[in-house]
Amino acid sequence: MPSDMTVGNDAGTCDAVVTWTAPTASDNCTAVTLTSIHNSGDVFPLGTTTVTYTATDAAGNVATASFTVTVEDTENPTITAPSDVTVSANSSCNAFGVALGTATTGDNCGVASVTNDAPGTYPLGTTVVTWTVTDNAGNTASATQNVTVEDNTNPTIVAPADITVSANASCGAVISNLGNTVTFDNCGVASVSNNAPSVFPLGATIVTWTVTDNSGNASTANQLITVVDNTNPTITEPVDIIVSADMNCEATGVALGAPATADNCGVATVVNNAPAAFPIGTTVVTWTVTDNSGNIATATQEVLVIDDMAPVVTAPADVTVSTNFGCEAIGVVLGSPVVTDNCTAGTITNDAPMIYPLGTTIVTWTATDAAGNSTSVTQQVIVEDTQAPVLTVPSDLEVISNSGCDATGVVLGTPVTDDNCGIASVVNDAPVVFPSGTTVVTWTVTDNSGNQTTGSQLVTVLDLVAPTAVLTDITIKLPVGTDAVIDETMIDSGSSDNCSAISFQLSQYNFTCDDLGENLVTVTITDQAGNETVATVVVTVEPSGVDQDFDGIDDACDEDIKDYVDVPNGFTPDGDGINDTFVIPGLDGEAQITIYNRYGNMVYQNTAYDNSWDGTSSLNGQELPDGTYFYVLELSTETKSGYVYINRVH
Repeated sequence: MPSDMTVGNDAGTCDAVVTWTAPTASDNCTAVTLTSIHNSGDVFPLGTTTVTYTATDAAGNVATASFTVTVEDTENPTITAPSDVTVSANSSCNAFGVALGTATTGDNCGVASVTNDAPGTYPLGTTVVTWTVTDNAGNTASATQNVTVEDNTNPTIVAPADITVSANASCGAVISNLGNTVTFDNCGVASVSNNAPSVFPLGATIVTWTVTDNSGNASTANQLITVVDNTNPTITEPVDIIVSADMNCEATGVALGAPATADNCGVATVVNNAPAAFPIGTTVVTWTVTDNSGNIATATQEVLVIDDMAPVVTAPADVTVSTNFGCEAIGVVLGSPVVTDNCTAGTITNDAPMIYPLGTTIVTWTATDAAGNSTSVTQQVIVEDTQAPVLTVPSDLEVISNSGCDATGVVLGTPVTDDNCGIASVVNDAPVVFPSGTTVVTWTVTDNSGNQTTGSQLVTVLDLVAPTAVLTDITIKLPVGTDAVIDETMIDSGSSDNCSAISFQLSQYNFTCDDLGENLVTVTITDQAGNETVATVVVTVEPSGVDQDFDGIDDACDEDIKDYVDVPNGFTPDGDGINDTFVIPGLDGEAQITIYNRYGNMVYQNTAYDNSWDGTSSLNGQELPDGTYFYVLELSTETKSGYVYINRVH
């Protein structure tokens, strides 16, 4: 079992948490249960508490044991003295009945008493008052408070009587005896002084008397010393002035100069009655000087304002007019000038002529005011020739082209011209060589002022030369299964025209078995001017030379071959007009053909084949290289396939 325990309180509380080692219990027979209403770590109040443990065995036998826990208050109370006190000394130079205030105290278990050692009467200066607090356990704490008694009562002073004296020649005064003051203080006077100068200036001077007591408190009183000045100042006016009038026929900002002034005690102000603006003529200006005491003196100055400013003239705006038929101008309206003068208006004149020639005439305007001042300005009168010349162009022309389809040496004729101020030049843009067709010739006439007039003349070069025919007879073979067709490129050997391109018209383009032999074909050649040349060529038509069914009839004229489709194994698309396309005799009705190269790629296809394949690809229009190709021919009754060889003869 633990021994009796005494502990101090926990900080800031009036109790304590107490811990101990728990006791043990044993029994002769069974286990023992140990209980207590207090346990280690419980909070114990101030004072003594008995802790009892009870041991109980399984048979209900009980044994007890006890110890005491005493908690003591070992913590001092706290105290904060009232704020320091400062009071003023009374008429006896001390203080009593001072309100000290209340100390602030605290304790964990309660305060028992608060006391201080303050005296009944406090002397001048600082007294230390000690405050003591005691708690319920007898613990104590102390704090101090300062009580300061100050002498805040100012002494009293009565200054000597005010004095008025006259200024001396130096505008001042020396006073040897100012009088005596009356003073008093509750704690005693230390000194009396004043700030009087050795020499008093003109006017009022306040002399301040100061009394100071033994505590440094001071009081003041004022004594007024007045020095009076009765002497007038002197003044000499500035010289008279002559100035020029401004735009308003007056003068402003006139520099009058400054008068010469003097005074025994100093000048306060110098003023004049000058107006802000001086009118024409003489103005008398009065100057007034005032000294610092209000004494005054005056003088006069003359200001003469004269008008020597010339009028301001703005000429009318420059005038631009057109010439009449006589290449000059009359009755020109000049307008009116704007004339201003600072004082009075006068006269305005000009030197304008009655008749203005072509070009620029300077008109001078002169304005003169009443004072004889004058100003001149100029105005320009510009006479322009704005009348365009008259132009009549020569008549239009038609000429016949030469062998080079143009015309040279064309005589255009002479235009008729006229102008009010004279013709400078007449030109045209006619070419040296006129081409076939209509050329617009522009005539331009320019007068002496640069005015221009233009007119147009048409020159038409006529093409009356017919084309030249150069033709060649040809021989053609009938293809199998279709007509033989010719065009102008097969018969033309260099036909031409002197001027333009030509076109061909043949009397016959298609040839059949009915045209075997020589055929006379009429060829009409026309140029762009409509001139025609008619010529003839002989077209000899021969059979195809093919007889695949060996019936003695050429296949081109064999009606029976139409029922027999025989695909050839090659053709020669070299542009010689013979075997240039892949012709399949006997085609009748719809037929679709597809051509593949040796790699199995389709290179040509036609869903309505008409014997027109010339060895080019239907994919990109390029010539296929010579070689063997595979064809698939789909007819309405059957499908044929095989190989065809392209062989161009070079």
